[in-house]
Amino acid sequence: MHPVVPRDLEIICLKCLEKSPDRRYATAADLADDLGRWRAGRPVLARPPRAWERAGWWVRQHPVLAAMGSATAAALLLAVAALAENSAQSRAKQQETDDAYRRESGLRSELAGALTREQRTLYLERVGSASNW
Repeated sequence: MHPVVPRDLEIICLKCLEKSPDRRYATAADLADDLGRWRAGRPVLARPPRAWERAGWWVRQHPVLAAMGSATAAALLLAVAALAENSAQSRAKQQETDDAYRRESGLRSELAGALTREQRTLYLERVGSASNW
């Protein structure tokens, strides 16, 4: 690899120098086509472009669609983040409510027990005072 020569141009040149004829360009028109692709900034046929290279090329060819897609993706991410935050707040509120309900149930149970004891004490006092008559 030569650092000054662009990678795709080097690949085109190396394809021209392949030992096996079936691995070289079949015609001069194929070579001219690949050189034209390289000059236009499009992927060359000498090597298939990587996925990120194809994506970059598509973004350069369709900037408006790419911007709209990016904006849509960002909006979706923000919506998902907002929904996750809302869900976390809702779970926290539900936990608070459940805790308050448990505390109230415990207090009701204590009050019911105290009322029962008080009624029993009152009953015994009345029975005791009735026997004094």
